[in-house]
Amino acid sequence: MRTRILTAAAVLTLAGSGLVPGQHSVRAEGVGTTGVHGPTAAGVAIDPRRLPVQSGAVSAQGVDLTPAPEDAAVFAQQKAQANAAAAAQASMQGAVTSLTPLATSSTGFLGMNMNDACPAGFCYHTPDGALAVGPTSMLEVVNQAWAVYDRSGNRLLGPVKLAGFFGTSNPPYDVRTLYDAGNGSGGGYGGGSGRFVMMSLTKGKSSSDYWIAVSQNNSPQTGGTVWCRYQLDARTRYGGSTAAADYPGMGMDGNNIYITSNQLVFGSGLFQGARVLVIPKSSIYPNTSSGSCPKATSTDFPHLLNPDGYKTYTVQPANEPDAVPGQTSPPMFFVNSRGSGSSQIIVRSMGSGPTLYAPYAVNVAKYDTPANAPQLNGQAIYTGDVTLLGAVYRYGTIYTANNTRTVSNGSTANPYSSAQWYELTPGSSTGVSHTITNASVAFYMPQVIVGCSTTSVPCPTPFVALEFTGSGRSQPASAYRMLAGGTAALLHSGVGGWTYTGSWGDFPGVSTDPNDSTRVWLEGEYVKTPTSWGTAIGSTCSTC
Repeated sequence: MRTRILTAAAVLTLAGSGLVPGQHSVRAEGVGTTGVHGPTAAGVAIDPRRLPVQSGAVSAQGVDLTPAPEDAAVFAQQKAQANAAAAAQASMQGAVTSLTPLATSSTGFLGMNMNDACPAGFCYHTPDGALAVGPTSMLEVVNQAWAVYDRSGNRLLGPVKLAGFFGTSNPPYDVRTLYDAGNGSGGGYGGGSGRFVMMSLTKGKSSSDYWIAVSQNNSPQTGGTVWCRYQLDARTRYGGSTAAADYPGMGMDGNNIYITSNQLVFGSGLFQGARVLVIPKSSIYPNTSSGSCPKATSTDFPHLLNPDGYKTYTVQPANEPDAVPGQTSPPMFFVNSRGSGSSQIIVRSMGSGPTLYAPYAVNVAKYDTPANAPQLNGQAIYTGDVTLLGAVYRYGTIYTANNTRTVSNGSTANPYSSAQWYELTPGSSTGVSHTITNASVAFYMPQVIVGCSTTSVPCPTPFVALEFTGSGRSQPASAYRMLAGGTAALLHSGVGGWTYTGSWGDFPGVSTDPNDSTRVWLEGEYVKTPTSWGTAIGSTCSTC
C-alpha cells in the first residue's frame, strides 16, 4: 500500500537534527521546486591499468540483488496472484508444454560473463548489464566489473574489478553507463572530447554511496588515459529514519548528469521515497589534457510525488544522447509507472537552474504485475514488477518500457509475462502503447533505444529497437532483440536451465551510436551454464 505524503507546508520542516553529509530534510515537490544542496566529493584520478588484479575482492558467496518493492507485503500478494493466474491459464494451453525449442543463434559478440566479473570468492547472481558506445570503442559494465571492446568484439581493456577501481570494500552493484558524444562539440566541459560515464551503488551497515567515474577522453582503452572517480553520499533522512539508495537510473542532457534512486530505510527496507540528484558535468569531467579532477557538486530533489500526492517509485531519467553543452531546450524529462493495474505513466521535466516542474499523468495501455517465467530445465525466473526499466528522449519523443502479465490483445499474450513499451509526446495526456508477446515464450526486463532510418537532420523516420529476456518451458533464458513492427529474434540463446537462483538481471544495456544515427547497440543476458550467466552484444538498424 502506498503511504500518503504530507502536504507541502507540513514537510518543509526539518526532519530531525544531526544530519550527516548527503542527508537532507524532505521537501514536497511543486511547481518550480529548486531542490536543496546535495552531496559533494573530491575527485580522484585512477588509471585502471595500475590496479592489482584482484583488488577489492571480498570473501563472500553469491548475493541476490532483487530490488526491494515499494510495499513488500502488497507486492508479494500481487505476485502470488499473478503466478496462480498464469499457472491456471497455462494449464489450458497444451501447446505451451510441447513446444519445439527455438534454434540456437548468435550474432554480434560475447561480452563479460560471470567468471569475468567475479572477484575471488564472490559473485552476484545477476549482471544488471549496461552498455555505452563511443566512436572507436564501447564500454560494458556489469555487477562487479567493466571492460572496453572494439566494434568487432575484441577486448581492449579489462575486465576491471569495480571494487578495486572505486577503492571500496563494499561490493558495487546496480551499474549504469552512458557515452556523452555531445561534449566533443564546441564548449565541451573539461576541454571537450566525448566522455564515458559509469556509476554503481555500494551499501554498508550504515553507509550508502553513489560511485561515479568519468573518462578523460573518448578512448579509455588508450594507455595513460585516466578516469576521475567520485564517492557521493547516497543517504537521505526523513521522519527520523535514514535510508540508502537502491535501483538507480542515470541520464544526461547537455549540461548535467542525472542520478535517480529509490531510498530504502536501513534495517527495515521500508520505502522512504524516490529522488533525483543533478550533477553538473563541469564538476566531474576531467581535464582532457592533464586528467585533473574537479570537485563534484550536486542539487538534490528528494521525495518526489505523483500528481495525486502519493510517493513516486522508481523514477527514470529520459537520457538525451544528442544533447550538446549549453543547451537549455528541451528540458530534461523523467518518467515513472504507477502501481499494478494502472494505465498511466507519470512525466515531469526539469529546466535550467535546475528547476523541477510539476508532474502530470499520461494515459497508456494497462499493465500489471507479471508472473514468474518458466524456463527449460530450471526453476521459475523472477520477472520483477511494473516499474519502468529505463528511458530515452530522442527526436521529440520519450520512449520507455516495462513488464506486464496482461496486455490489450489477451488472445495472443503469454500466460506469464510480456513486455510493453511506450511513446510519450511531452505535453500530451495520451501515449502510444506497444506490446511484445508470444504465447510460448515469456518476455521480460525490456529496454528501449531509438535510432533514425536515415542520416537526415532532423530525423524524419525514427526506428525503435528493444532488448529483453525470453524464456519458456522449452526455451532456456535467452537474450532477445526486436525492431518495432518486427518479431522477437535471438541475440544469443541460453544453454540449459538456470538453477543457481530464481533471480535474473534487472535490466539489459542499450546505446546509440555516435558515428551512425542509423544504428543502435544492444546488450543482453543469457544462461551460459546452469550456474553462470553470460552477456552478448550486437548492433541493429532499421534495414538490418
